[in-house]
Amino acid sequence: VKVQLPKSVTGSTVSHVTLRFVIPQDGRWLLEGREVKPESLEEIIQKAHGLDPTADAVVAADAAVAHGKVVTLIDRLRGLGLEQIAIGVDAAPKGKTP
Repeated sequence: VKVQLPKSVTGSTVSHVTLRFVIPQDGRWLLEGREVKPESLEEIIQKAHGLDPTADAVVAADAAVAHGKVVTLIDRLRGLGLEQIAIGVDAAPKGKTP
C-alpha cells in the first residue's frame, strides 16, 4: 500500500520498531499489509508485549488522512499499554519548511 507521508525537517530515525501501522487515504488501519479492526487491537498488543515487554509502534498515515483518524489509533494503542509511539514521516530537505 502506497502512502504519501507528511514531510518533516526535524524527523529522526527510529532504530527499533515492534509494530508498524499504516493508514492509507481510505482511513483503514493496516499492520504488515493486513487490515486491522479496532476490536482486534487488544490481542495484537498483548502478543507484542508477550514477545517484547518494551514493544513500540510507528503510525505512518497518508498526508491526506484526517488528523482525527491518526489520533484515534494512537489513543487506542496507548490505552492498551504501548508507551512509545512514533509518527512516520518522510524527510524534507534541510532548510525547507514543508
